[in-house]
Amino acid sequence: MQRVLHGQGQAAVGQQPEILAMAQGSPGQAMLGYQQLQAIPADLLSTLQHPPRSLREALEQGRQVAKTLDTESQLWLLDYLLNWYWQTAPATSQYWLPQLEQAKGYLRRFVQPRLVWEVLFLQLWAAAV
Repeated sequence: MQRVLHGQGQAAVGQQPEILAMAQGSPGQAMLGYQQLQAIPADLLSTLQHPPRSLREALEQGRQVAKTLDTESQLWLLDYLLNWYWQTAPATSQYWLPQLEQAKGYLRRFVQPRLVWEVLFLQLWAAAV
C-alpha cells in the first residue's frame, strides 16, 4: 500500500498508521481517511486523545465537536478514536472503546450530536476521576 500511495503522490498518507489501519489495505480508503483527518482541527484532535480534566472541559469538548464537525465527520472521528485508543492506549481502551461504540450508535440513530458528545465526555471524565 505504501508503494501505491507514494506512486499517487500521497506519501504523507503512508505516515499515518491509524489511517492505514482503518483503510484495511485500501489505498483509496486511506486517501479518503487522510482527507477526513486533515479536516479536523489539530488542537481538537489532540484534546480528544485524553479524558477531560473537569466537568466544564467535558461540556466544552462536546460543544466544540458538535459545532465544528458535521455528523458524518463525527462518525469518522469516533472510528479514528476507536482505532487510536486501541493501538496507543490499550490500558485505557477497555473503558473508552465501549463508550465510543455507544456514541456511534447514538449518532447513527440521530440523537442530538452535542448531547451525545457531552454525555460521552462526562462518562470518560467520571471514569478518570
